[in-house]
Amino acid sequence: MLRRWTIACGICTTIALLSIACLDRTIATQAHKFSGARDLLRADFLQLPYLQLMALCAAALGAVLLVAHPRYSKITGVALTAGFAGGSAIVLNTFLLKPFFGRSEPWEFAARGAYGFHFFHASARFGSFPSGHSVMLAAFIAVLWSSYPKGRPIYATLIVGLSLALIFGEYHFLSDIVAGLFVGWTVGMIAMHLVAQLALTSPLGMDEVLHPMDKDVLAGFQTFARPQAQGIRANNTEGAIPVRKTA
Repeated sequence: MLRRWTIACGICTTIALLSIACLDRTIATQAHKFSGARDLLRADFLQLPYLQLMALCAAALGAVLLVAHPRYSKITGVALTAGFAGGSAIVLNTFLLKPFFGRSEPWEFAARGAYGFHFFHASARFGSFPSGHSVMLAAFIAVLWSSYPKGRPIYATLIVGLSLALIFGEYHFLSDIVAGLFVGWTVGMIAMHLVAQLALTSPLGMDEVLHPMDKDVLAGFQTFARPQAQGIRANNTEGAIPVRKTA
């Protein structure tokens, strides 16, 4: 799992750097010519925090289902994991990554030629990198990609559609979106690992959350989570429950 992440990190970093050096300004200049699309994509009703609301609703849904049915079901695990991933992505991107990179937005490049990074400058003018929309969407889709694989064509379409909207709306450069997708996907995978580890170690019977995990994800955390779970259950025989075996 770590090897695949390292390869993906190298590929995304390379694409982002090439885009910053060669593609971002050209794409932003061409996108600026489509003023009608820009005006539509910057309409007031599109400025609402839809993705943030999705994270809140997913977490709330998971909490309600958990209270109603104390033993995990698949949808409970997916809702809680998606909500946790989305919330973590918001915090990481808003309070750490954006202030650190301090990149100006495409509309400033089109209007005044401003282009570049202003490290450690936290302001609305310097919040382009990474794309917050891409980070949050990728965090959600990382969970859904493993949980409901039949929907992968829809998830891919959403990613492409959002990317085009962010470019033609002059919200983000291409490299912002590439970096955001990678960060969000990483957050989503980490969220699945943490929730799965909780399912392995908890005496509350939450092993069913393992069901939406695919075999690659499962193999990544079983090596460290299962021995810990076995040690806890060995010391707590009254609350111990069997862990569902996976192929």
